Amino acid sequence: MGCCESARDVGRLTFEKKDCLDPFGREIGVGAQTCIVTESIHFQNKNKMTSSPINTFIENWERWGGSWERWENPITARLALLRYLYEQKRSQVLAWCAEAMPISGLAEALQDAGIELRHPHRRNLSPELAMGLTGTDAALAASGSLVLIPAPGRSWLPALIPIHHVALLPTHRIYADLRSWRQDWLRTRPQDAARALIISGPSFSDDIELHKHYGMFGPRQVHLILFDE
Repeated sequence: MGCCESARDVGRLTFEKKDCLDPFGREIGVGAQTCIVTESIHFQNKNKMTSSPINTFIENWERWGGSWERWENPITARLALLRYLYEQKRSQVLAWCAEAMPISGLAEALQDAGIELRHPHRRNLSPELAMGLTGTDAALAASGSLVLIPAPGRSWLPALIPIHHVALLPTHRIYADLRSWRQDWLRTRPQDAARALIISGPSFSDDIELHKHYGMFGPRQVHLILFDE
């Protein structure tokens, strides 16, 4: 996969092959292509007519400043999540209920790794819960956005309150744009289409001198784990 194809100034994208390691340093998966945003450079426009929705989504996601990694199936994605949480030194995560996640066996795997899933309650939100974990109902390639639908066990809070948000996205849920997603959901889930939360990268705000400040009104960092099924 190539770098972001845009004529704007966006983050330099550094790709590296990583072996998936468990908390004890043992190899448990195959290599993945991980995107890390570093310094600002200028990219040239390329022809996007042949870009797939997945590639277009990733390009636009990078433009917002989000990080990502892609895996070939839910099992390797689950292992990658365990590694990522271990690297972030998180023992508690504000999260959707395990049944709402797009990866099976997640609660047991996290429990075995000593990581507790905490379900959000507005009257019982601890400031120590600095990481949120959610699934993703859809993604929009044209804007590089995630779509989350609230439901029992699937609060918006893990995606809005913590300073660090991790989202799980099956690649088959990526739509070309907002219109194609709404047309599909209005046929199958019309009650959900009107109450969607759409997230485009980390939260940021410009000051009076147009300097960006991240994490002012939401997560400072959003990391996406994509996987094929």
